[in-house]
Amino acid sequence: MKKRKTDRTKSRLKAHKAIIKFCIIFLGLLIILTTTFPFLSDKFNPQLTWLMVVTADLTGFFLKLFGMTVNISGRVVSLNNFSMEVVGECTGLYEMLIFLAAMIAYPASYKKKLIGAGLGLPLLYIINVIRMVFIAVVANWSPQTFDFMHMYFWQVAMILIIVSVWMLWIEMVVHYERERLLIVIAILIFIAKFLVASLILFPLWYWKGQYLYISILDNSLYFFFHTLLGVNSDFTFPKDIFNNLIPFVALMVITRGMKFKKRVTKLGWGLLILILGHVILAKVIYFLCPEPGVVSRWYEKLSVPFYLFSETLPFLLWILFARKQVIDLFMPRKMGTK
Repeated sequence: MKKRKTDRTKSRLKAHKAIIKFCIIFLGLLIILTTTFPFLSDKFNPQLTWLMVVTADLTGFFLKLFGMTVNISGRVVSLNNFSMEVVGECTGLYEMLIFLAAMIAYPASYKKKLIGAGLGLPLLYIINVIRMVFIAVVANWSPQTFDFMHMYFWQVAMILIIVSVWMLWIEMVVHYERERLLIVIAILIFIAKFLVASLILFPLWYWKGQYLYISILDNSLYFFFHTLLGVNSDFTFPKDIFNNLIPFVALMVITRGMKFKKRVTKLGWGLLILILGHVILAKVIYFLCPEPGVVSRWYEKLSVPFYLFSETLPFLLWILFARKQVIDLFMPRKMGTK
């Protein structure tokens, strides 16, 4: 009994180390992949353009199945009340990059990572096309909701999709000896809770919260730099980079097995890190684009990595702050990482 308890303790310590290692490798890979991809996309522009056209064609095909009148011209999908252009971010490639980074960083064999890539990447692309169809249908019905669906629902969907596919890969491929049906049910319940929590919080954030947050942040920074330090420091506040507050709150709220005091404390530290990230990112964006409305070449290259990093950070912080709750994903198992 004592030996079993000691072995369990050693396994948990090993799992905690694996979580820290995963976060470091994942963050490094994410930075490398997202910063190099925009430059590679220039080199492989014909292939990327082809993928955009295919995505537009598939989106139009499924919209027609719903009985909608659709006109497709290259990358542009036009409906009766709404038109949208499929760009690089609409192809699901960036979600695939984040999934690849999370999968590579996880302690598993190369064979299982190849299986994960072979199954996960096409699945992410299919889900992305479904997302495009959903956004088009809603925007055609109510064009004024496009910004909400594209900038806000997209953030929830992105994190939800990546976390879900990553967890399914771990439980159904890496640790394949476990009961699959129970695992799928548990993950579906997690997805449902995340969706409910996010969809409750996001409308409040969209209608009132974001403007109040930006106002408080702007006034606080002005007071700190100008009033206290006497330093002239300007910031640009693109509101869509601040949307990662809500997914993090939703993830922390739905995580089971965390005492209220610890949950509030970790939630506070996580929000502080995200807010500091907003300040740094806002300053970098202002540095790259000091003139309003003038977009620099470097900003064009780095804007997508900035946003992807901002959107992925809640997931990374959740893994770190909820280590005891997600430790089972990293626990050594008989056939898990051979």
